[in-house]
Amino acid sequence: MEKSGDVTEETPKNREGPNYSIADFTVKAVGPNLSLVTAVNEFFNSTQIKSELHWFTHRDTLERASERNDRRLLYIRPRETVIAALMVWCKSRVLEDDQAQIRLVAVDPAYRNYGLGAYLVSAAVDFAQFFGKKEMIADVAAEAPAVTFWEHCDFAKKSEYSTEGGRLMYRMWKPI
Repeated sequence: MEKSGDVTEETPKNREGPNYSIADFTVKAVGPNLSLVTAVNEFFNSTQIKSELHWFTHRDTLERASERNDRRLLYIRPRETVIAALMVWCKSRVLEDDQAQIRLVAVDPAYRNYGLGAYLVSAAVDFAQFFGKKEMIADVAAEAPAVTFWEHCDFAKKSEYSTEGGRLMYRMWKPI
């Protein structure tokens, strides 16, 4: 079998992968559907994503976000597999009246650098604006590659703090 680049004689040069349409990558909100909560929970707690988020995501937190009208659990799920998700809160005792907070955001490594994370953030901003919020905040570990992601989404470092465990965190901020 002769190889030419990455294409063998047995592989047509115009070989197509799965067919996707832009509708497959629509941001959707999880309602009180426990199977979707389970799918998003499994995504956030997958080995790769959990290690990057630096903590375990509790299912009851996701369930509350899917049930409350002031919180949203957003996801992108082509072909029955969650590849990106985000949780946003518009009301909480730790938020100021004009603030909303993105609590979690993650994209499957195979789908990064296609704008899916920014797409989720944009949907979260729209949701927060619906509630009359004027700024969006997000916390990120100072050493995490996600700091660059937030900067690409036009967030700026507003402050820094240390967790009880000593991890340096940045509070990222964006007027909306």
